[in-house]
Amino acid sequence: MALFGLFGTKKKNTKVAAPKKSAKRRAAEARIARREQAMTTGFVEHPEIQREFKRQRFVVENEGKIRAVFYLGIATIVLIILAIVAAVIVSNIPGRDDDKDGVPNVEDVCPGFDDGEDDDKDGVPNGCEERPPATELNILESVIITTGVDRYDVAVEVNNPNREWGASPLEYSIALLDAEDKVINSVLQTNQFILPGQTKTLTAFNILAVQRPVRAELTMTYAEWIKVQNYTAPDFTTETISYQEVEEPGIFARLKGKVTNNTTFTFNNVEIGIQIANADGEIIGLNKSGVETLTPGEGRDFIVTFPQELAGVTSGGISYITDVDLFKVDTFAATQVVRGQRFQQFTPLLHE
Repeated sequence: MALFGLFGTKKKNTKVAAPKKSAKRRAAEARIARREQAMTTGFVEHPEIQREFKRQRFVVENEGKIRAVFYLGIATIVLIILAIVAAVIVSNIPGRDDDKDGVPNVEDVCPGFDDGEDDDKDGVPNGCEERPPATELNILESVIITTGVDRYDVAVEVNNPNREWGASPLEYSIALLDAEDKVINSVLQTNQFILPGQTKTLTAFNILAVQRPVRAELTMTYAEWIKVQNYTAPDFTTETISYQEVEEPGIFARLKGKVTNNTTFTFNNVEIGIQIANADGEIIGLNKSGVETLTPGEGRDFIVTFPQELAGVTSGGISYITDVDLFKVDTFAATQVVRGQRFQQFTPLLHE
């Protein structure tokens, strides 16, 4: 009985109920079914089918216009290319000279400009010379110092904003003006220079002025700007050896200093600018000196004198600006002039 019951009893079938669909799922399936019905039956009330039908109808109705626009675009591109080619051919016709400088287009160094105008004789016409970003120096401060009866020294501190351009030669004038900004007297300084990015004091000494000046005015009259690469400022050390007040005719004080070349290059015509300030930091004395030749590691002494009385001078009040025109020193190989990158600027000197 037990075996009969074990083998004779039928197994009861069980059916698993399908999971109940969410309302969101049923709605999505209904949208898909309606779209499929619209596609198969041609029913076009469905928004997506309507848009597709309109696009297809537009293409069919305007097929000719679309094809015409396409061909017109291709033809326009071809015509532009042909026009460019024709212009190149015409401009290079042997003997043609559009800028009328006597040099045919095919040989023109500087199209649109006169190839014969090359003031610095570097092979690049003036019209194609690169110009420095700025052709004016930034004026920072000016000082007028009385050095004797109707005699004045002037110092104008300027900055060259160009980091890759220096100027040599550089010419400038310094004018002494009265209270009404009328020029009392002026002097022209030539064969000067300024290095890339340099802050420098431009000076003029022993200017005669029968009327006491109120201020000084600096005017750049000529500058030949030169672009350089691999620029490194020369390394000099300038120090005071002694400063003494003396009792000699026309001399109030004597200063002895020493300049040392800390580089591996030999320099010619090293310039040394000297400024003396009082305890309040006011500049009361100016002078300059120089060394003709300074070899690597060499130190050379220099001596300058001051005619006017200098009150309250201390060793800390004596400062130096030592530099050299790198554009004229061939041995300074770390600075190289970029060929063809010179720009000359001339400003007429006009004073009322």
